[in-house]
Amino acid sequence: MALLTVFLFPTKAFSHLDDEFMALGNVMRKIGWMQAACSFYDLGYMSKSSAQIVLEATIQNFERENSNEVADRATKSVIQKYPNCSEIMP
Repeated sequence: MALLTVFLFPTKAFSHLDDEFMALGNVMRKIGWMQAACSFYDLGYMSKSSAQIVLEATIQNFERENSNEVADRATKSVIQKYPNCSEIMP
C-alpha cells in the first residue's frame, strides 16, 4: 500500500525534501540580495546607507528565520566575494 501511495501521491511521499529545498532556496535568495547590494554599492549604483539597510535587513531575516550561525556564514561568503563590502557590513 505504501508503494502505491508514492505513485498516487508523490508530493506527500517527498514533502520533507520539498521543505529542505525551499529552505535552501530561501538561504540562497537572501545571499543573492546581499551580493546584489554589495555589487551595486561597489559599482556606485547604490548609496552606502541604502546598501547597509539591505544588508542589515537581510542579516536580521537570516537570524530570525535560520540562525546566527547561518547569518555569519552568509556574511563571510559575501565578504569573500566582495571584499570592499566589509566596510559597510553591519
